[in-house]
Amino acid sequence: MHLSQNAFFTNLAVVAAEDDGEPAEPIILMLRERLPSMGWATGQWYPDHGSAVADFINNGEEVMVKVALVADDRWWIQVCDASMPGVIGRILGQKRSASAAAMYALSSLIHDTLLEEYRPAEYGWCWDDSPDGPGLHERPPVPTAPDDTPLGTRKCS
Repeated sequence: MHLSQNAFFTNLAVVAAEDDGEPAEPIILMLRERLPSMGWATGQWYPDHGSAVADFINNGEEVMVKVALVADDRWWIQVCDASMPGVIGRILGQKRSASAAAMYALSSLIHDTLLEEYRPAEYGWCWDDSPDGPGLHERPPVPTAPDDTPLGTRKCS
């Protein structure tokens, strides 16, 4: 089971938020403005200690996007379930809020939007691993593990 798409982007020419806002706020606000025209409704969003988080919904699947400035010009982006039941929740039949296919679809739109809007110098994507390691892809990789693969058995490669 894939848990998240993870990416880094460098040299995003992001204009700082006014009133001492969070550094990632302009990116999240831009995505919230542009993604509804691509079929993704916007849910809640909030700044979070140097990062920003927003929910996006498509066909009943809720995906969370986290954006953070982790170094002077290095941005980290994670696209994951908005909620994931624990062991007992899964035993009781609770489901994830988004499939790997939904995370992939949203990651692809985010990738294209960031390239168009900010023209980053470099970037890389992977499933379920740090975007600093080996095995990064130029575009979000297609899911290769079904949604019912046990947790912790799939890493990006």
